[in-house]
Amino acid sequence: MSMRLMNCISKKIKVMIVTQHAILAEGIKKILQSSKETTVIGSSTEVAEALSIIKDCKTDVMLIDLDMFKQGHMKLLNYLKANQISVKVLLLVDQFEEQAI
Repeated sequence: MSMRLMNCISKKIKVMIVTQHAILAEGIKKILQSSKETTVIGSSTEVAEALSIIKDCKTDVMLIDLDMFKQGHMKLLNYLKANQISVKVLLLVDQFEEQAI
């Protein structure tokens, strides 16, 4: 059984990280993996890859870098909404600009 599939059937909180910053994703992943309650089911720098992971594995929480939206990547949220996928979404921001949110 693949590691990805094992993570999908875990009873832990399943987290997906979507950011264009690999170092940020790795840091968050290490922090979350140190918890007994969470497992990172995937990390992606591209929306298409994130969509593929979501289709394969139920995700409880998605951490999405707000910079992804600045690049016109609203596809991800539109897909979640259109397909009525129940997932908590947390937006990661590097600076607070009310207009950006």
